[in-house]
Amino acid sequence: MSLALSSGMSSRSPTEIAHPIHPALVRPMLFAGVEYPIAILEGTLVVALLVGVGLHLATIALAGIVLVLIHPVMAHLTAQDPHVTQIYLRSLALADYYAPSVSVQSRHAAIRPSVPRLR
Repeated sequence: MSLALSSGMSSRSPTEIAHPIHPALVRPMLFAGVEYPIAILEGTLVVALLVGVGLHLATIALAGIVLVLIHPVMAHLTAQDPHVTQIYLRSLALADYYAPSVSVQSRHAAIRPSVPRLR
């Protein structure tokens, strides 16, 4: 047995040092199972319906639909991929179809990067 294994050390080289990362640093921040902008949008919509429009049967029903149907769907999508809304909003900026250029001199649309640059 080597000295490193007999002393209880791992078989890593001396330059490799394990640094554990706390899960809170890599886990997305969620509120009620969804991203903060979605939770704020849902809450604002419910409050606007109930307070802004008034307490009517239709507004209570619409607020119930938001809370009972839309929020669980968004929570399920967020559980599948925490960045689902960011990906969807980024995909809206891209074109559905890019026409091929006929010649070298023809003008074409500017190519946007698929991964946004860090600021």
